[in-house]
Amino acid sequence: MLKAKIQQHQQKMKHKIIFIISAILINIGTINAHKWAVYFRDKNNSNYSIDNPEEFLSPRAIERRQKFNITITEEDLPVNNSYVEQLQALGATVFGTSRWLNCAIIEPNSESVISAIEQLSFVEKAIQVTEDNINIPFKNKWDEISYNKISKEPSYTVNEYGYGYGQINQINGIGLHNRGYTGQGVLISVIDGAFKDVDNLDVFEHLRERNGIIFTRDIAFPGASVYESETSHGTSVLSCIGSKLENTLIGTAPDADFALIRTEDEASENLVEEYNLAIGFEVADSLGSDIINVSLGYSVHGNLNHTYEEMDGRQVVSSYAAYRASEKGMFICNSAGNNRYLEEWPWINSPADTPEITTVGAVDSDGYIAYFSSIGPNANGVPKPEIVASGVDVAVVTPFNEYTQASGTSFSSPILCGMVACLIQAFPLVPPQTLKQMIIETGNYYDNYQIDYGYGIPDFERVFLNNSIISESGTINVRISPNPAKNYLQISSEKNIDFIEIVDLSGRSIMKKAINSNESQIDISGLNTGLYFIIFRTENRKSTEKFLVTE
Repeated sequence: MLKAKIQQHQQKMKHKIIFIISAILINIGTINAHKWAVYFRDKNNSNYSIDNPEEFLSPRAIERRQKFNITITEEDLPVNNSYVEQLQALGATVFGTSRWLNCAIIEPNSESVISAIEQLSFVEKAIQVTEDNINIPFKNKWDEISYNKISKEPSYTVNEYGYGYGQINQINGIGLHNRGYTGQGVLISVIDGAFKDVDNLDVFEHLRERNGIIFTRDIAFPGASVYESETSHGTSVLSCIGSKLENTLIGTAPDADFALIRTEDEASENLVEEYNLAIGFEVADSLGSDIINVSLGYSVHGNLNHTYEEMDGRQVVSSYAAYRASEKGMFICNSAGNNRYLEEWPWINSPADTPEITTVGAVDSDGYIAYFSSIGPNANGVPKPEIVASGVDVAVVTPFNEYTQASGTSFSSPILCGMVACLIQAFPLVPPQTLKQMIIETGNYYDNYQIDYGYGIPDFERVFLNNSIISESGTINVRISPNPAKNYLQISSEKNIDFIEIVDLSGRSIMKKAINSNESQIDISGLNTGLYFIIFRTENRKSTEKFLVTE
């Protein structure tokens, strides 16, 4: 046993040394090199077809699109491989491609290569996405986040949450866990920096035992292991969601499955990382992810800085990619940023400015806004952040099984993300935008929006109760027939229904009608053929678990 452990340690050290040497060689080789984003004009003569999506999307990704009635389009097709090969033939090293942006990230081996690439008929434009490393001071982009080793023993509770009790209890998530909603069957993509030692830490042993980490990929350093870097921001973020070590730390969705995707080079800040993030979103999509956490934000890129006016959810690359990802039926949580105290930029960054995603600010254990939590709105006046969660002295794990108190919106976002995953388990047919609204409605500032609190601290047990018709004997059965229906819909229930609302899959209200009966026939002849969502309300509660197909 001891011999096996020694061999395992030696093998890990070997991989670690190889990674460090590779990183050094990469930095030496690129000290004066640039990366470029080369955009293509089209996807003509592609090897793929939207009629055969199984060739580029997983069955789970296709199922999600079908569930939410999302059309697969040419945008989903991979970039034309022959275009990529021609870039390589001219002397470009290709680091990745983005199908939604229809571009390739390259590094030319000489200055003349870009001029030659720009002459190609299928190339629309080439944009430089890094500057000379010697002109950009390296910095820890999370240096505003504080870590303090926890000196006290965990607070034991009947629920055995240990250090994690306060942060999940603040958003009233333990009730969902007690009902069996712990994220099981939900796929969460965590897009972040490196995930050092996740393959060894005690709080993730349950994931390793059941193969709960289904996928890893390092986009920032292609071919490297996400576990071998010296940085561990992703590790701490993941621990807010996926930890499960009773009496020590339990995350908000410990029984979910995870994809760990690294897009960040933590030592620098370059525009290329937004392109990495776009690729990360696409990877999460193709895997069939239900929800994504992004504890990242962008505004400063040397001479390629963004302006607040660009923070409209569309102009900046990472925001545009987040918008596209949300269109594919994934729920996205993004940290608001830690800039509130900065006079020159107190606002949210990209992609937190994207209207369709859920931007999460930070509060302390007493519910007061953190001094660093970035404010909104976005440049178009869209309210941001929408909600807040614990982001001050949050319990996280770091390498070597150390439990620390960390502060930053980097942690409020995954805490919330895990609870959303539990709701997705409870309401698997609810579209992300509808689910987002359900959560917002429980915020303690829902009727009094604040630029820093958003709609406030949500109450996840209330989200569940508000959207499930519950009685002492359990769930009340609501029956609709026929289904599919054409002109009329018969509704029957064991309890009076006060009101129904029919919405389409985008969350747009189509019909509202008072009933006040347990038996009713509804005229639906005015509805177009398609799939709809029926909300039943009774005694100020509602059910969101019925879908209607119309002919």
